[in-house]
This record gives sequence, structure tokens and C-alpha cells, in this order.
Amino acid sequence: MKQDRAFIAGIWVLGLLACAPAFATELSIGHEVVPGSVKIVLGKTVADIYVDAKDSKLAAIAAGLLVDDVQRVTGKRPRVVTDPGKLGSHAIFIGSIGHSGLIDRLIASGKIDVSDVRGQWETYKLQVLTRPLPNVEAALIIVGSDRRGTAYGVFTLSNKIGVSPWYWWADVTPLHQDSLVVKPGAQKEGPPSVKYRGIFINDEDWGVQPWAAKTFDPQQGDIGPKTYQKVFELLLRLKANYIWPAMHACTTEFGKIDRNITLADEWGIVAGASHPEPMNRNNVNWPQENRGEWRYDTNRENILAYWEEWARKRGPYEAVWTVGMRGVHDSAMIGPQDMPTRIKLLEQAIADQRDLLRRYVNPVIEKVAQIFCPYKEALEQYRAGLKVPDDVTIVWTEDNYGYIRQLSTPQEQKRSGGAGVYYHISYLGSPYSYVWLNTTPPALIWEEMSKVYDYGARQVWILNVGDIKPGEVGIEFWMRLGWNIQAYSRETVPAYLTDWARSLFGDVWAVPIAEVMDQYYRLGFARKPEGMNPDLFSLTNYQEADRRLADYKAIVDRADAIQRSLPKERLDAYYELVQYPLRMAAWSNEAFISAGYSEYYAQQGKALANTYAMRVERALARIDAETSYYNDQLAGGKWKHFMTAKGTTSDQWGYQWPRGTSVSAVATPEEQNRLSASFSTAKLDPETVAPTGGAQFTEKDGYVSIEAEHFTRNTARRGAQWQVIPGLGRSGDSVAVYPVTTASIDRPGDIVAQAPRLEYDMTTTSFGQVEITTYCLPTRRIHEGRGLRYAVAIDDEQPQIVDLNEDTEGPRWSQNVLRNATINSTRHGIAAAGHHVLKVWMVDPGVVMDKIVVNAGGVKDSYLGPPETLVK
Repeated sequence: MKQDRAFIAGIWVLGLLACAPAFATELSIGHEVVPGSVKIVLGKTVADIYVDAKDSKLAAIAAGLLVDDVQRVTGKRPRVVTDPGKLGSHAIFIGSIGHSGLIDRLIASGKIDVSDVRGQWETYKLQVLTRPLPNVEAALIIVGSDRRGTAYGVFTLSNKIGVSPWYWWADVTPLHQDSLVVKPGAQKEGPPSVKYRGIFINDEDWGVQPWAAKTFDPQQGDIGPKTYQKVFELLLRLKANYIWPAMHACTTEFGKIDRNITLADEWGIVAGASHPEPMNRNNVNWPQENRGEWRYDTNRENILAYWEEWARKRGPYEAVWTVGMRGVHDSAMIGPQDMPTRIKLLEQAIADQRDLLRRYVNPVIEKVAQIFCPYKEALEQYRAGLKVPDDVTIVWTEDNYGYIRQLSTPQEQKRSGGAGVYYHISYLGSPYSYVWLNTTPPALIWEEMSKVYDYGARQVWILNVGDIKPGEVGIEFWMRLGWNIQAYSRETVPAYLTDWARSLFGDVWAVPIAEVMDQYYRLGFARKPEGMNPDLFSLTNYQEADRRLADYKAIVDRADAIQRSLPKERLDAYYELVQYPLRMAAWSNEAFISAGYSEYYAQQGKALANTYAMRVERALARIDAETSYYNDQLAGGKWKHFMTAKGTTSDQWGYQWPRGTSVSAVATPEEQNRLSASFSTAKLDPETVAPTGGAQFTEKDGYVSIEAEHFTRNTARRGAQWQVIPGLGRSGDSVAVYPVTTASIDRPGDIVAQAPRLEYDMTTTSFGQVEITTYCLPTRRIHEGRGLRYAVAIDDEQPQIVDLNEDTEGPRWSQNVLRNATINSTRHGIAAAGHHVLKVWMVDPGVVMDKIVVNAGGVKDSYLGPPETLVK
């Protein structure tokens, strides 16, 4: 026991020392003093922080927050000084080029070189200088190309000393450090990969709005300046700059509170508005009784006046203006039904909006940042010929479930306004809502957003985050990519979870936490907790339902074990970021699967139905209890009214919590043993894992089942090749062709000679007709001029081409996004049992293949398909 305590204590100390984030840069912070070091805090020395009183308001805000951050870490509070002559021997200079007299003098004297910073968008440099002033021995210079660049530099320093961007929003309490010393060096970052990077607070009715109204800002009684200030700070710490504010009927419109507007300007946050809010004005509470119907063909004068009010009020402030028109809130535009007339009306609305922008923002309309978001029916209008002015950014959308609907054609990529994307990690709507937990894998975000970037959508990235919590993991990954698209590559995507865990919890816990979170995302990708139903995973075939429950139990148990070794300062953060989402996903799955078992045994008249019904009730009780803890006790009640098990709010789309089925029977001992075994991880078949390349497969029970990443051979063609995407798949990884800009194979006769190819060696005991079924992610074709095709064959037969492209919103599409798979089959002939080669070719880029099954008649009904038949 003493040894165990000593071991845990050792882990705790190591974690304490390792919790400051690691950065692969030239500028480092530690405790050792070398010649030229800047002593932020060392003994009695506390560096002063200089900011020019004439610099931007944001520079002063950032300086004040840095003071707070140093105090959070060391307990010592630096002074903010605006007179260089009053600085002490060690200092931090904060300033923007052209707005800080001291910074400009250092540049003019040649003491700092900003040739790689000046004139850039949101770029900064951190550099240590010796004797920058006669009274200053050493200083850390933080210089920005503009006000946000300066702020990003400051918050980079904050992150380096151990203050997470999530210190407030996820209670990541900084661990104490007695000293902070900056070693000599310099680093420069920026400009960002994407110009405008931000979040959309949406579907706030069950989380951030009641929390703000009742807990955080009861005086405002709503989401207001106090709440938005915390949001703005988070955005800046994540190197974001853009927001679509909350806009449901339960929330006061952002622009109706004047302080919201001025606060955003002071914090350097570009306030825009969502796709149904033209001219950045909400219409969810459009006063129809006073101003008439929200219909532009019959009520143009009143609607135009409504927009003009906002153009006049918000014109002086930095903004991205949303143009176009949809119906009230999130509905289709009201008006004429024939497409040509609708397009003409929409073009008139855009022209009128741009006239207002010329009058109140800038007469040179090309200098006004504008977006048009072809969301839902607006995309149909755009495809039908809607003319959007060339300087307006087209913000493409995904299908609400993570798959981009369309990207720019070569001609559209020439538009001066460029392109962007609107993406969801939270959604309320049909065919199902997922506004409770964040289970969108980082690997899917990377796959889609790297494709977006490669096709030129680099002007605006906006992420629907729901209530912000519990979407923290996805939000940060999104922002890292938006800041630097090269931060993670296809090969290094799995490292994100490790990097994320390390930055929050330290080196000791980074890998274990990343492993449980990786499994959490894999399980959630197969089916989101919000999309479960009792008969989804097979209760009888391939141990499918039992394996899923066992997998969830294993990660929850492991997460709980990690929790017991963490320093107490990080326990609240760990619960919010790891334990609560893992436990809720696990208990949701147990509730639904147990309900399925209960019905299954009830149909047989067996008393096990009652036992499983009790498990359903226990799972639902745990969900209620954990959510109550989150609201009432976590962080001293800080998040009261924030968390709702939001599956219950989507009844209008058919979501219901499950219920068990009871029978009047008594369970036999054998039946009780069956129940115990079904929840034991030790009873499951071990998974077979093999490296990619050289894999061999064999027929088992009438099928060959292949995880697509376990190919035998991989042949590149025309500079393109199938590549593994780690962490993306329902039961393994997946494969896709890169670069994603590869040209399609337009002539079927060219496929064998010119297309990148995968081969899978397999041994069959069956022969004759077989069916090849592929499980691909429900991605969309790149644009209307492309397909979404692959080709498949066995041995030397003619390749069969399959096109995965389908219309969105139909029943098949709904099923595809629910299961994150589009399933297609082809028929093939095998002449004789023995060795054969399954071949898969690219025809169009964008296909992401997850699994392949060769069915000779032995495949049973299941959700994930039969387990892999890989042999070593």
C-alpha cells in the first residue's frame, strides 16, 4: 500500500511539472536563468508590462489579462506601465506596429526586425532583447502587425506559462509555478491560414442561455455583454476573430444591446450573423403585425428600412456582413414559387443590401467584407443560376452532419471574394439532433477541412458549436486548423488528442487520456448517443451489442482510474472534458441496448426482460444524476442550469428515451449467468490488428471482411495514391486518395492503367456469385462537375464503377448520416476457391472508404457488418 501511495505521489509531481504546454518554437519558458533571460517572476523580481496608452483598446485588455495570468500561475501580480521611464529592470513590451511609440522606436533603431510582420494580417513576433532601454536590463517584446496580432502574441505567452484557453470555460486551473523565466530567442507566427475564423452560438435554449440568464448574469437575465466578454476572451485565446451570436427567440438579439456591439469592437471580435440573418439582423421576432409579412416581393419597403436601421447602427464597426435572404428564423424564403422569379427577387435583395453597405459602411463596396451562405434551399437557388457579386465570399455548407455539400469549381475559385465554409459539431433538426455531446471525431474535421482548404475556401470558417460546452475538444481542433492548416497532417491527426490532453493535464496523463478519448470518438462515430435506438446493434450476431457495451465500460473504467491519480486542481476540468461525456455516452448506449434486450426476452416470455428493464432505468437514473452533479455541484455550482441531457429536447424529430419491457416470469440461474457474461469484456473475441501493407484475408463463415486500411498492396498513379486516415472510421481507420485535388478518371477504359489502386489478397473456400459491399463515409462530390466514384473488381475482371453521389435530404441520405456510412453492393463471379485479389480503384477524389465485405452467403444482419477476417 505504501508503495502504491508513493507511486501515485510520484505521478502527481511529474504531472505538475509537465502541465505547462510544450511548444516546438525558439522561445521557451522555464526556471533556469541564462545570460539575456527575461525574469517574468524570479524571487522578488516581477517584470513590468508596458503598453502605450495610445495603442488599441485591445492591447490594453490583453496586457491586463496577462497580469491576471501571471498572478494565476505564480501568485505575483505585475504592474502595467504606460511610461517607459518608469519601467523596472525586466519588462514585457506589448504593442502594435504604428500604434505604439516605444515599439516603433525599437523598430526604427534596428533593435527588432518586423519585416516579416509588418503589413500582414494578424501576425505577431515574440523576441527577447537585452538592454532595449537604459533602465531595462532585458525585455520580452510582443509586437503585432495589428491589434489582434498583438493580442494573439500576448495569449501565446499566457499559454506558454501554463494558462489554458479553457482556464475559465472548462475550469482548467493553472498549476502553481514559483518562477517564470524567458530564455533568449524569438518566434513569429502568422498570418493565419484562414482570414476569419469563428463560432456560431446556436440552439442555446437548453444550455448557455438559461445558464447566463439564471446563473452567470441574472441582472441581464439573458446572454448579454457579461457573457459575450467571456466568449470573446476565449476566442482570442484560441486565435479566433469572428462570431455569429446566439439568435434563437429565447435570446435578445445581439445588436439590440448596444454594449454588445461596442464590446466586440474593443475586444477585436468581428461580429457577423448567421445565414438567415441578412444585414446581420435577426428576424426571428419580426413584428409582422406592425411591419407586414417577411416577404420581399410584397413588403420590400418595410424590410429594407429594417435592414437600414442596422446598417446605420453597426456600419462604423468592423464586421462581416451577411447578404441574401431566407424566411423567418431558419425557413425558406417566402415568395414566388417558380425558381426564375425567386432568383430574380433574391438578386434584387442582395443589390439593395449592397446599396445600404455603400452608404453606411464604405462607398467602395469591394472593401466591405460580405458573405453569402447557400444553406439548404439557398444552395438550390445558387445552383439554378443565382448571380452573387464577385467580391462576396461564398460560404459553402456541409449537410449538418459533417460532410461538405459542395466546394468551388475552378471558375469559382477565381472569385475575388473567395470562399469559406459553415460547419456543425452541434445541430438541431431533421433527421436527428445532436445538441448534447460532441462526438464528431477530429479525424473527420481534418478530412473535410483539409479538403475545404485545398479547394480554396480560406476566407471564412464558421463553426456551429451549440452551447460551446461540451464541444471544447472539437472547437480547439477547428481553431488550430484555421490558424495553421499544417498544424496536423493526415498522418499526425491522432497526435491532436495527445497534444490536447498534454496541454491540459500534463505529460504523464496525455497518452492515457488521448486513448480513451480516441475510443470515445470512434464509438460515437459509429452512432452518436443522440441517434441511438433499441434495435440498432445486433443482439444476436457478431457479439455486436455486447461488444459495444463492453467497449464503453472499458473506457469509462479507464477514465475513472486516471481521475484518481490527477492533481485536485484539474479534477473539475477532467470531469467536464472527459468523464461527463464518456459516462453519458456509455449510459445512453446501455439504456438503449438494454431496452432492446428487454424487448427481445419479453417476446420469449423470459424473466431476463425484467432485469434488462431495470438496467434501462438504472442507466437513465445515472444520466439524471450525473447531469444534476454537473449543474449543481461541479465547480461550486458555476454551471447551474447549463447542462441538459439534450436528447430529450428533440421529440419533434422522434427522439425518445427508451423504456424496458416487463413480463411475469422468474429468471433461471442459466439466464442470470447469460446476463453477467454479456457485460464482461473478457468474454469478447480479441481484435486482430495488423499494419497496413502485406495484409492477407481468408473466408470465414461464408464471408471475407476487410477494414479498408489493411491493404496488401497500394499502387500510386499520376502523383496520387490511396492513403490511410487514422482515427476515421466506424470500426477502424479509413482510406482516401490524396491529393484530394487529383483529376478524375473520366474514361472507364483508363481506370486500370491510370487510377490509383488498392489490392487485397484473400483466400476463399466459396466460388460462384459473390456480393462485394463497401462501407464508405457519406461524403459529397467536390462540386457539380465531379462524380463521387470508385471501381472494384476481383482478379482480372472488368472494373465495376460505383457512384456514391446522392441527393441530400432524402431517406437514404438520412440513413447514411445516422450511421456515417453509405453502403453499396456489386455482384461478381469467383471461378474457383483459392487465392484471389480484390482490387479497388479511384475514379474521383473525395471517396473515403471504411470497410469492404465479400459476401458468399454467410453475412448476418448487423449494424457494423461482420468482423474483419484478417490473418497474420
